[in-house]
Amino acid sequence: MIINKFYFFRIWVLLALGFVSCDNTDIHNSMKPNVLLLVADDLGYGDCSAYTHHAPDVSTPNIDKLAERGVLFTQGYVTAQICSPSRAGLLTGRYQQRWGVHTYTNAAFPNNELTIAEYLRDKGYSTALFGKSHLGQADDIMSPEYPLRHGFERFVGRTGGMIDYLKHSFEDQMKYPKPLNVYWGFGPWYFDDSVKEVEGYTTDIITNEALQFIDKNKKSPFFLMMGYTEVHAWTHQMPDSALTRLGIEKIEDWDPEKEEALEWVVRDGIGPYMADGRTRLLWHLSQLDKSVGKIISKLKENEILENTIIIFLSDNGSTKRISGNNGPLSGGKYLLEEGGIRVPYIISFPQKLPCGVNYKPMVSSMDIFPTICNLAGLEHPENVDFDGKDLVPFLKNSNAGHPHDELYWTGLSFRASEPSFEDMNSVEAKSYYSVGGDDSGWAVRKNNFKLRYFGRTDEYKLYDLDNDPGEQNDLSLTIPEITQDLKERYKQWHAGMNLPEIEIK
Repeated sequence: MIINKFYFFRIWVLLALGFVSCDNTDIHNSMKPNVLLLVADDLGYGDCSAYTHHAPDVSTPNIDKLAERGVLFTQGYVTAQICSPSRAGLLTGRYQQRWGVHTYTNAAFPNNELTIAEYLRDKGYSTALFGKSHLGQADDIMSPEYPLRHGFERFVGRTGGMIDYLKHSFEDQMKYPKPLNVYWGFGPWYFDDSVKEVEGYTTDIITNEALQFIDKNKKSPFFLMMGYTEVHAWTHQMPDSALTRLGIEKIEDWDPEKEEALEWVVRDGIGPYMADGRTRLLWHLSQLDKSVGKIISKLKENEILENTIIIFLSDNGSTKRISGNNGPLSGGKYLLEEGGIRVPYIISFPQKLPCGVNYKPMVSSMDIFPTICNLAGLEHPENVDFDGKDLVPFLKNSNAGHPHDELYWTGLSFRASEPSFEDMNSVEAKSYYSVGGDDSGWAVRKNNFKLRYFGRTDEYKLYDLDNDPGEQNDLSLTIPEITQDLKERYKQWHAGMNLPEIEIK
């Protein structure tokens, strides 16, 4: 009896002080657990201070707290090196290549693929997405790609690849020519089934929506997805108060009336030559971290933090265009090097998962859907063949093996030649080459070995990622049998996807 009294007193004290018991004690709750999915945009592997390899100028204390009360994955992968395909794989638990998606231009989201939002909605959850959806560009609320068509009962934000940080009016949008005004994210937002102007800094707007949503749904289970725009371009856009405090100059948005407008976009606006580019990125990163802190505080305030599954990750790696840091990995966004596809990735749910653990085996964003099912006490959906794995057995039992022996990726293009440009100094040519490398080909990883095929140069390179995470030492000729084995494995996988036929030599 004394032990029981002490046990309940200990739990009461921890909850009252806002701390969490990380001894896997099952805190009974009759309500299904909430699910909070926090998706950063273009956040680099070295730009999260929860990781030991983080850049020295980075501080993300609220995200770090999630790692302290959860599992931090050191080899967490997404399914694509760019936003839209990556989000499709995340929400379905399946390779998006199964319905032909591998790049921006064919990113339409099919109605016959079940999303985690649809599944949880049908299980009694209230569902919402605030921020960026990017399941393909929706032309209007009736478009197949619109979030309300895929299980989200509430949506506030934009559907394209970018959201302007400050300009959200019709007047802002009309200043710029089509389709750039849509592509660059200027203008009003969707609010459920309507389009409205809104004022303020993008992250503040979606954070306020999240706080209201949590208050409204604190007594019933919810699935809330935050589609942050941090730290995607345009990182030069900052409130005047922040510029003054940091002592940096304001960079005006490009003027479509000037001939050099697009040149500015490529060279300065989202390029590595932006003045104080790293300072600007770090400010936006701090706003992302503060938003995470506000949402966690709201969960505590409503006494539902302990009953909320929290997942944080980036949709792909960062890029020099925004002064991002993917260290110690090579490459970045757009590319199939580790810096493009290995991302910060954390799952926190102390009721059922360990706390403060660094998990080293490779995992995928496709694992999120089946893992949520287990943590929420739900059966896996019928007639869905997940490519992702339920991580719970692996995280609770260190001897359970590894979730994945193999993972596969495709480039943005399968063509074996570079596009031709009449003028190599043109904006189009500079924009293409500013990506920073070969965006074609494919990659496959099996255990510690990764084979990379560069389509435009017809080269193969093999890396031992356990000993060479920066992919500097090519072993393709040193260990030809592994090179050939991975070629055959990729060939077989590719044949099972809805992708163009390719020749593998």
